[in-house]
Amino acid sequence: MEPSWLQELMAHPFLLLILLCMSLLLFQVIRLHQRRRWMIRALRLFPAPPAHWFYGHKEFYPVKEFEVYPELMEKYPCAVPLWVGPFTMFFSVHDPDYAKILLKRQEKVIQDRKESLKDKLKQDTTQKRCRDFLDILLSAKSENTKDFSEADLQAEVKTFMFAGHDTTSSAISWILYCLAKYPGHQKRCRDEIRELLGDGSSITWEHLSQMPYTTMCIKECLRLYAPVVNISRLLDKPITFPDGRSLPAGITVFINIWALHHNPDFWEDPQVFNPLRFSRENSEKIHPYAFIPFSAGLRNCIGQHFAIIECKVAVALTLLRFELAPDHSRPPQPVRQVVLKSKNGIHVFAKKVC
Repeated sequence: MEPSWLQELMAHPFLLLILLCMSLLLFQVIRLHQRRRWMIRALRLFPAPPAHWFYGHKEFYPVKEFEVYPELMEKYPCAVPLWVGPFTMFFSVHDPDYAKILLKRQEKVIQDRKESLKDKLKQDTTQKRCRDFLDILLSAKSENTKDFSEADLQAEVKTFMFAGHDTTSSAISWILYCLAKYPGHQKRCRDEIRELLGDGSSITWEHLSQMPYTTMCIKECLRLYAPVVNISRLLDKPITFPDGRSLPAGITVFINIWALHHNPDFWEDPQVFNPLRFSRENSEKIHPYAFIPFSAGLRNCIGQHFAIIECKVAVALTLLRFELAPDHSRPPQPVRQVVLKSKNGIHVFAKKVC
């Protein structure tokens, strides 16, 4: 009796392995193709620019992102689906009302959790008057062994360290560049700081709330050059936006902070450096989700107030001692990485103030 094809295949393990790998590859391709078709159907109400079947819209990123996006905002209001490759898509949001829906949806869950922990936190505060960040994380780990692993603890510490260094260093770098680029605003900030601090021998907590124009300049810099360009959310439930369009669960949404901060529907002359946008009377007119350099809602940046304090101290002590000027031969080239950086660095001249 002649051996069957299956027996022959079993007699050659290498061929069997090849067949298995090809079967798995085919299964993965089918799965990805089905997901692509599902995403296309889910996004049928949201038009997008033409995309290459294989590269998608990848030609926009990262080099041309900041050049192309203003045109996308004008042509595709509120949000636009963008493809990176044939199977990866992110839904980029640049409308404050859309951002509000996305960032506020988890507030009730978090608020309920906060209420349930209120009594426990009071007890902890009584036992130890001052608890630092690591104390809180270790307490959470010991009380929720199953839900909070050692890897979770390390991830939280790394996130806090990253947020405390990379983002603030990016923010301060761009702030100093803006002040160097606009000497009139720089001088006004320096005059305000000199009047407040004198020779700058000491800076106190009370001083930080007495720098209105410097604070406005810092906020305008954060609007133009937000350290974090976008934040993402994976929808665990369907969501409906104010205009009636909706998305199903499973879609990854990117809230494009840079685009929100440059949206001409909410900012007059968005490319112009104008600190007076953040004056007391003008601040009341700003949509609460049009300016979110530290995100918004109950899951916003835990260190945003500390970051602003760092920026104020750095700007105050720098301007007291140095006059800044831009290096026109090496203008910065903004590029989106983990934080907003310049492809060629940020170069300014610093001249000691007499």
